[in-house]
Order: sequence, then structure tokens, then C-alpha cells
Amino acid sequence: IVDFDLMHSLAPPALVVLVLASSCRTERDSPPTDPSRPHPPSSPVTIAPAATSARIATPAGTTCSAAAPPPSSRLVMERTECYGFCPAYTVEVHPDGTVLYEGRNYVRVRGPVRYAIPAAKAAALFQQAACAGTTTWKKRYDWPVTDNPTVTVTVNIGPTPVVVEDYPPCHTEGDPTPEPLCALEHAIDDAAGTSAYVECVGADGGLTYCSR
Repeated sequence: IVDFDLMHSLAPPALVVLVLASSCRTERDSPPTDPSRPHPPSSPVTIAPAATSARIATPAGTTCSAAAPPPSSRLVMERTECYGFCPAYTVEVHPDGTVLYEGRNYVRVRGPVRYAIPAAKAAALFQQAACAGTTTWKKRYDWPVTDNPTVTVTVNIGPTPVVVEDYPPCHTEGDPTPEPLCALEHAIDDAAGTSAYVECVGADGGLTYCSR
């Protein structure tokens, strides 16, 4: 309990502001303690991928047309934890529609899951990746902030895989994320339908934090 009248009489205004700022905490400063939060199911078998209705986010102005990727091609995206409740998982998409998902923390489904999405969706995703100008990307785009997740995208279509880190994801300050990279990050999640494995639903039907 802070006696603000006493503080004003004894301390300069700058100290009062400092005390007030230090007393404020946000929801991501400490994990929730509500034991009623739903836990990921022990088996992912009953969870169907949402990829059949997922959208593919194509960057505006894209006119590129690329050849079909070799069967050995793959697109991989990893999302890490943050100082909070960011879902940590990896998803890998193959040209034939095979998807390999592995959930780690703050996700609905943990562990490896293998499933398939329509080949047409996979083809559109690889087309987007091939036209994203990946050879011009740097190895890392970052902004000097803390406590955020990192996204690592691997585009393995040609002879040399392109691996790039984006911290925080899709940032617009500092060394900003290229728009095609940001669009590809969202498109991989959309095409793979990762929301069905990552998002937790509360008793009221709304989204809630997944347990670690």
C-alpha cells in the first residue's frame, strides 16, 4: 500500500513516477495460476487439421510463376517460446501435402503428428515460397527488444536451402521483416492448419492459454 500524500511530501515527482511504474505488471509478466485451464489432449487422433478451409496469403502484386518443386522439397517453420505463453512448435510441409507437426510447449497437442493437406494447397504454398525472393533474404532480421518469440523459416526448394530467423515475427521496426517472409510465415500456418493443434479452447468456447 502506497501513501501517495506522504510520497509527494518527501520525494521528488520523478521518484513517485518510478514507484508507480514498478508497481504495474502485465498479464505476461507471470503465468496464470487458474487450475481450470484445459490441458492438451493425451492423443491427437481426434483433432482434424483445419487446412481444408485455410487461406493462402499471397503477397500483393505477385506475378511470379515457378515450376513444380522437386518431391524432396520442404518448407519448415519453427516458433519458439517467449516470456509468456507463446506456443512453441515446428511444422514441416512437403509438396505432396504431407505435414509433420511437433508441439512442444503452450500448445494444444504436444509431440509429433503426421497428417495430410490437399495437394493443391501444398502446391500453392510452394509456389508462394518460390516467388518470395528467398535468395535475397538475410540470415536474420531482428529488432532489439526482449521477451518475444523467434520464427525460423527454412525454404528447401532449390539446390541450397534458405534458412532465416525473424525476431520478433513480422516486425516493422529496426531491421524490418520483408513482407514476403511475413506473408510466408502466416501462409505456412494457414495451409498446414496448425491452429487445430496449437490453440486451446476454454469452457466458454473461447480461446485460452495452453498449459506448458
